[in-house]
Amino acid sequence: MLPKGARCRRVLVAAVLLTIAGTAASNSSGDARVAAHLAALRSEFEPRVDATLDRIAGLDRQLLAARAYVRGRATLDDRWSWTQAEIAQYASSPLSAARDAEIARVRAAFEAANPGYTLWVNPEVRSLEVQIEAWNRNDSVAAAAQSLLAEVRTAVNQQGFAPPGTAQGREAFSTLLAHTVLDPPPTLAAPGLSAHGRMLAVDFQVWRGETTVAGPSAGDVASVWLAGGWRERLQRAVLDASRCFVGPLAQPVEPWHYVYEPEAC
Repeated sequence: MLPKGARCRRVLVAAVLLTIAGTAASNSSGDARVAAHLAALRSEFEPRVDATLDRIAGLDRQLLAARAYVRGRATLDDRWSWTQAEIAQYASSPLSAARDAEIARVRAAFEAANPGYTLWVNPEVRSLEVQIEAWNRNDSVAAAAQSLLAEVRTAVNQQGFAPPGTAQGREAFSTLLAHTVLDPPPTLAAPGLSAHGRMLAVDFQVWRGETTVAGPSAGDVASVWLAGGWRERLQRAVLDASRCFVGPLAQPVEPWHYVYEPEAC
């Protein structure tokens, strides 16, 4: 016979395991209801959006992307990432040349104010494929997706929430997604909606020779961009040299991220 203390510990462990199993079963059942609501909502999405969701890994990340598509439904045509044909057409267009000229103006102003340093910008459009790959492996997306799924799971399983597959259910689920606050917010735009997909977002990097001094990394915001004063130096160069850029991005905090707005030039 086990000592009394050992028996108590075994009972406690068994109780904990039963609680975990019960929670897992409850979450699984709740996730099935969330998935049914999402499937019904997807029937209203246009084919390119639905096809993108098919390539996103996991219910939680799909749900997070669907939230962005619901909230941005009215502007999808203006924001959706270019196809390879559109990317190739842009590369040889006057619009591309004008954007490159504005970047060169900012670079020249920055170099004049910061001898020995220069700015580098990735000249490639971030394709939909690249955006999906990043979405599927990004840690901030994972954290936001898991938090959103937990909140939505609780909401749709409350008594009185309209059932999936009905018009009332689609409306209630769409409204729930649109108004749920993300905590924490992801650092990436949903695939298809990144400004990098239309060559409008510009991520400036500070280089000295072949060394990156300040790059587009969330881990460098406080220790490099803010502490080193690079945010202010870059912002000053942008303001002095061009009227075509808006930034830097404030949420999430990305001192390197500006949006090119040709209509403002």
